[in-house]
Amino acid sequence: MSINQEFDPEVDPLDTSSASPFDEDLYAALEKLCRVFNLDPDTSKDAWEKFEDISSKFTLEGNKVSWLACSLVATCRRQEMMVGDRTVVRSNPISLTQVLRHTNLSLKQFFGCMKAWVVMSKLPVDFARDVQVAEHNFIVCQNVYKSYEPLFKKLFKMPDLEAIKTRKTSFQSTPVGVFEFTWLLFLLLKGKYLNMGDDLIECIKILQCCCNLAFKNVIMLNKREILNVDFVGLPKGWNLPGYQIPREAPCVIDKLFHNFGTLNLADVKYVQDYKIAPVLAKLKNDEGLHTSKDDFSDLFKEEYFEENYTTLTKLYEQYIFTEWCYDENIFLKETYRQIELQGMKCSNGDMIASTPVNERRLPMRVPETPLTGRQYVGPADRTQDNSPDSQLKFIAMLATRPSGMSDNISKMIADCGGENLGEKIVNIEKDLGAKFAAGAGGDDEKKVIGVKLFYYLMEMVLAGERRLDKDIAPLLKHDFFAMCVFTCAMEIVIYATNMADQYKFPWILKCMSLPAVHLVRIIELVVRNTNQFSRNIIKHLSYVEETILESLMWKEDSVLWKDMKTSNYIIPKFEEIARPGTTISASGVPSTPTMRRALVGAGLTQPSPSEPFQSPRYSNIRPGQSLLNSNRNQLANQNASNGNTPRKNGSLGIIFRKFYVLAGVRMDDLCKRLNINDTETRMKIWTFLEATIRESRRDATQGEVWLLKHRHLDQLIMCSVYIVFKLSSKSLQFTDIMQAYKLQPQAHNVIYRQVFFDKEKRGDLIQFYNQIYVQHVKPLIQRICPSSPSRNVENYALSPLPTNPHVFESPRRQVADNVYVNMLESPTNADFNPTYSYYFNRSNVRDLQNINKVVGHSAKRLLTDSNTTEERDNKRLCNRKMQALIEEREVQNMI
Repeated sequence: MSINQEFDPEVDPLDTSSASPFDEDLYAALEKLCRVFNLDPDTSKDAWEKFEDISSKFTLEGNKVSWLACSLVATCRRQEMMVGDRTVVRSNPISLTQVLRHTNLSLKQFFGCMKAWVVMSKLPVDFARDVQVAEHNFIVCQNVYKSYEPLFKKLFKMPDLEAIKTRKTSFQSTPVGVFEFTWLLFLLLKGKYLNMGDDLIECIKILQCCCNLAFKNVIMLNKREILNVDFVGLPKGWNLPGYQIPREAPCVIDKLFHNFGTLNLADVKYVQDYKIAPVLAKLKNDEGLHTSKDDFSDLFKEEYFEENYTTLTKLYEQYIFTEWCYDENIFLKETYRQIELQGMKCSNGDMIASTPVNERRLPMRVPETPLTGRQYVGPADRTQDNSPDSQLKFIAMLATRPSGMSDNISKMIADCGGENLGEKIVNIEKDLGAKFAAGAGGDDEKKVIGVKLFYYLMEMVLAGERRLDKDIAPLLKHDFFAMCVFTCAMEIVIYATNMADQYKFPWILKCMSLPAVHLVRIIELVVRNTNQFSRNIIKHLSYVEETILESLMWKEDSVLWKDMKTSNYIIPKFEEIARPGTTISASGVPSTPTMRRALVGAGLTQPSPSEPFQSPRYSNIRPGQSLLNSNRNQLANQNASNGNTPRKNGSLGIIFRKFYVLAGVRMDDLCKRLNINDTETRMKIWTFLEATIRESRRDATQGEVWLLKHRHLDQLIMCSVYIVFKLSSKSLQFTDIMQAYKLQPQAHNVIYRQVFFDKEKRGDLIQFYNQIYVQHVKPLIQRICPSSPSRNVENYALSPLPTNPHVFESPRRQVADNVYVNMLESPTNADFNPTYSYYFNRSNVRDLQNINKVVGHSAKRLLTDSNTTEERDNKRLCNRKMQALIEEREVQNMI
């Protein structure tokens, strides 16, 4: 959210001069909630007025219903009401579970909004503490339940599909009944009576005592069909025909205790005898819990079971209704759902054994495709297996690979004439392997897989580069080449083995002590020369490269600044390092594919067989030099043979080119989402963006100040879009830009909520724009702004736009003998049509109205008019394609 009142009115992008219109749909949603919970009109009125008040002061992001629910819950919690003659309850009872159910909110969404609502509404400290405690208690309970399933399975049989289906007709003293009764008793004890829901260790103790009590009841009632036959604590001869029920119920806490090594056995028994036993006695005397034994070993008796279960259920429902807590029985429903899914997957009616929650292998999330990699990963329905687990097949393929350097690598190294290069690579592998094992907690299995993958990638990269140029010595002479390949291999292993959440990138860089900029230089070579990667692995590597380019390489401690020092911190323009034909002029026309083929024939660039992450190569750059050479000569100027702008190549030139391409693609996508189709406007945005990247500002206290230093590329893109519209007096709010930005795959709210100001201060993006960005670009405004008298168009022309990278991919690519694939040429300046989505039971009515408007205003094309502008354009496009095809065949014959 953003606070409008704090913005400078001169540059405030949010117009709050007029109040927001009355939203009938939201008010109807509030009235519906009030009817569901049987709330009085005063409560509904108070909740609505508070919601309107907060909406006028803050920008409420996301679904407005979630904020409305927060207002309603906060209003009910603040009220006091009389229950009976004397009892005063400090809140109007409203079930948190029911609120989330009727508003289609997740618990995470609700608590996130609720904590923000507390701050915006300036609610009392007690209320804020209640919200924090409720969230913490739920997280604790979630972790306890992960221990409950394996603990219950150790003692009893887990509920099966048939038992779940017949639960309503056959419930008592069954695995399902015991499973639910034990958990319900635990929830009631740890919450209402012992008030220990925030302590994980105490909850584990209570859970063990509840399981022990359930085991006593099953043994004393001789329900042997429920028991797990492999449990070591079963009485002797329990399965023999002449078995006699013991007089005293056995205690098996010591058998359960071994599962939790951090607990003290005496502490668990103390909780059982001095905390839980008095509560059970109180339930017997005051709440009608049926039992005739002092040790409560007959709670599961047939005539008692259902009544006792009903009693506990009512007490728990009253507790969650009046207190600030969520119904934690939902964990049982999730277990049943998993069992049902497993049963549906069985063949011939055979059941699959239930797996505890903490032992289940969670499905790997399919990553979103980054904007710069969509043309490379291929369609989702291609022949190759692209399921989330397909990368594991790639890891399995490595099982046949040697765990050391192959003969092919040794031969290629020997052909280079390098001395001891093989030994140096082995030493680097052992050193980095030890670092990974130490950082990953001694995970030698993953290290072995990573080593095999390292040598496989090394062989593929060297062989691929050797096909382009036999001299691969420049790659091998640098230690960080092997370091980068090994780091890339381990990052692939981390992702493919579903460890990315635990060791999220850039963890691997810190583990290997590798600068982020170096890894960018190797990703292209790895992916270009390896065709075994699944789509998801390619997506992940693209995500890694984008993460480095957008923020990591601009951090204050990045080696990029050290490398730039020898060139006086000069960052080239995109047109100085761009490939020929990859920019759009003021006329809006990019270079044609024919121009591209002419450049190829002239030897200015080589058509590369690479797939993703392709960096262009020039005829005077050796393999390895463009990416891996230490850039001590820094951006050497090279005059193109056609007399155009001098090209700056070298290590940093390639990195900056990648960075500019990423910036151009993201800016282009954002402009499309905002319907900014005018080429001149886009060029102004690009000019501002390029200038804020390249130009520093001298500060008396901080020295040279770079806007991108310790910040994120997307922050500057959004600011550049807004300032161009601000200077042109066009209507575009900052919130519109951020809403469009959220639709990009890499978007995250931290990027616009936590912008770097200095070492001790961070703020939101609009505060950064008002306080820092505007001051930094004032000199640029004076040169470009039409109203500025000092503007000099000749001295500061608009920068040409970068084109979409896939348009200028190599004209042909060989995929088999005598089989070539050609890129389909398509116009790059097609109109962007916004998309609208409607989700049943979740979307606002306005979303459906927007769809109806689009459908209602769709124009029908007359088939009788054969001379329309659209058809004439299509004919010209078809003729250009035919001409391009003929020219391409001529080029191929020349090659």
